[in-house]
Amino acid sequence: MPVFSEPNLLPGWRVFKLDPPRLSLVCFVKSVHKLAPDLLADWDGDPATLLGDMRHDDEPTRSLAYASDFVLSKPRADVTLVGKAYSPGERPTLTLPVRLQVGSVVDKILGIFGPRVWKGGLLRTTITEPEPFTTMPLVYELALGGVADKRNPVGRGRDSDELPNIEWPRRLITGRNDKIPPAGFGPVAPDWVPRTGRLGTYDKTYKKTRWPWLPADFDFAHFNAAPEDQQVDGFLRGDETILLENLHPTIPVLRTRLPGQRVRLFLDVLPPGGEKPVMREVGLRLDTLHIDTDKEQVVLVWRGHTDAPSFKLKELKDVLAVREPLSAAPRPLEHYRAILAHRVENPLEEHIPPAVKVQIAEAEKALADAEVQMETARADAEAKVEEQKKLALERGVSPEQLEPKPLSKYEMAEAAAAQFVAAKAQMKKMGIADDDPRMVEVDEGAKKFQEARVQMGADRPPPTREELEAAARDGRPMPKSDLTKMNLAGAKLAGLDLTESDLSESNLSGADLQGATLAGATMLETDLTRADCTGANLDGVNLMTCTVEGIRLRGASLVEAVLMQLALPGIDCTGVKASKSNWLECDLTGARFVEADVTEAIMLSVRVEGADFSRANMTKTLFEDVKAKGIRMIGTTITELKASRNSDFRDADFRTATGDGAMFRDVILDGARFAGGSIRKGIFADSSLVRTKLFRMDLAECDFSDAVLEDTLLAESNLLYCLFDRATLRRTRFDGANMYQSSFMETIFEDPVFRDANLKRTGIES
Repeated sequence: MPVFSEPNLLPGWRVFKLDPPRLSLVCFVKSVHKLAPDLLADWDGDPATLLGDMRHDDEPTRSLAYASDFVLSKPRADVTLVGKAYSPGERPTLTLPVRLQVGSVVDKILGIFGPRVWKGGLLRTTITEPEPFTTMPLVYELALGGVADKRNPVGRGRDSDELPNIEWPRRLITGRNDKIPPAGFGPVAPDWVPRTGRLGTYDKTYKKTRWPWLPADFDFAHFNAAPEDQQVDGFLRGDETILLENLHPTIPVLRTRLPGQRVRLFLDVLPPGGEKPVMREVGLRLDTLHIDTDKEQVVLVWRGHTDAPSFKLKELKDVLAVREPLSAAPRPLEHYRAILAHRVENPLEEHIPPAVKVQIAEAEKALADAEVQMETARADAEAKVEEQKKLALERGVSPEQLEPKPLSKYEMAEAAAAQFVAAKAQMKKMGIADDDPRMVEVDEGAKKFQEARVQMGADRPPPTREELEAAARDGRPMPKSDLTKMNLAGAKLAGLDLTESDLSESNLSGADLQGATLAGATMLETDLTRADCTGANLDGVNLMTCTVEGIRLRGASLVEAVLMQLALPGIDCTGVKASKSNWLECDLTGARFVEADVTEAIMLSVRVEGADFSRANMTKTLFEDVKAKGIRMIGTTITELKASRNSDFRDADFRTATGDGAMFRDVILDGARFAGGSIRKGIFADSSLVRTKLFRMDLAECDFSDAVLEDTLLAESNLLYCLFDRATLRRTRFDGANMYQSSFMETIFEDPVFRDANLKRTGIES
């Protein structure tokens, strides 16, 4: 569904049964700001994204650096901070107080100590004096804890010689076994105390009455990641002041304020049996304030929930996220209903990016330099002509006979280029090496005049067929030429460079264009019947109106080419380079794209029944409304390939195909074969997989939600963390599959086979 939001607002949602059987839509809106004195500013760095739990340095054994945006609910607001402590002026110090204050709801001081160790033996233990420091990371690894400490298993001081560097100023450590909680500003991991004590009871009663949802005694305070003295009853307003003391590298005492904004979220939902969506507002509360002083970043998250119309949210038509100043009264619903209606009708308004301009500065400079040199040559030549004219007049020759025919710029460039080529040949005869500065200078001059000659092709009469064939034989490039309506049937043009030439309405039937360069050429109604374009460069060419029966394209380059409504059954495109090409309503039945590069290509309403894409690179290729029955993709790279809109892949062969993130949503895969490949994090949601074979596949974290898996084989496959929510599993075989912690919410089971499968933490019994 379309999502409309004001800048710096990032909405997200989850469907969940917070209170079974009631279905809830949990919504959240994230806003990222730059930490600055006086008032937070909108973030101007990399675009914000919604994140799950993030550990420091992305190491799973480290403490938590950022708590998930996706939690279901928070009974109180979280205030957290990560970063470093800084001594003022970078002066070494032994101890340092740091302070975090948010309005009147959080005011916390911690003591930072330089490195210390336990000293002594069995009878008496002492603490060494702290060593000087200027900065200290604020992580729980430097707070009191140890492996056996469930409050902080990554800390120090209990089972290590090093003492904690972060302490409570009024509860300093005196011994290893002191009953003191870890000191810190950062988020607490979900698998640490006290969060683990709020997970509820998972027993037989739970399995019978609540599985797979949360138990009845689940405490939603589990989702509060802030230390308990940084949790705020009644949530945050959004205009609180912030004070950071010794927590910024250059500002010892930083005072700022939240932006004072009210965030609102509106949904357009189609009611049961209705034809017109109804707008509703989701009440949001500001429940997260996260400060990262290293990034100079402040994150705010608003959260709320409402009734969900269904799991798949097909009734949800539009989403609108806005912000208002807290100082103003909330605008009425009608105001935002009008805004949403306008944006739905004009989805691109105010969001159209500036046009992408072709960068031609270097080419223009080269052409200008060449023209200067030509004008110099012209002036020299005219001076010599005047001298010869004077001598001729003295001998009685008439002025009319002496007036030379003016040379065009093209002819001058051609002559100058020829002189440079002749000079180079003479220098080679003299034994001058290619890297000699004089030879390099000649090469550069020839190149400039050749470029000028090509760019000034319009100043030249159209070449004849004989000239084109001669240029092809000699390996000479042709300038950009007007070749419209030329009869080049059967012409020998192999290897000829016709870049950006106009071949509209020309007859190239049966022409030999092997290895020719036609990049950017205009081909309106060009006849390419039986033309041999093997290895030719057709980059950027639009073949939509061309006649292409019997054309040969093996090994050709079709980068960004457009092929629309073309009948090419059985075409051999082996080894073609067709990245970002567009194939629209083409007939490619039985075509061969073996070892082709079709990355980021678009295939829309194309027929590829029986086509062979084996060992091709189809990374990010888009298939939409495609007829692909019996297609072969053996050993094909399908990373992030996207197939959708009822595309038909019946009896397709995907054996040994690999590609994480491939998507087959709402497609027909009946009878298709997958074996020995890898499609981790793939999507098969809403698809039909009747009699589909997925044998010994790595399908970890794949989504089979709402799919039909009837007589489907998933034996010996890795199905770790897969989603089968609301899927139909009718006689589906999971023999020997690893299904650890896969999800089966509201799944329909009809005689599935789980023989020798790993069903741990799935909630189902074999």
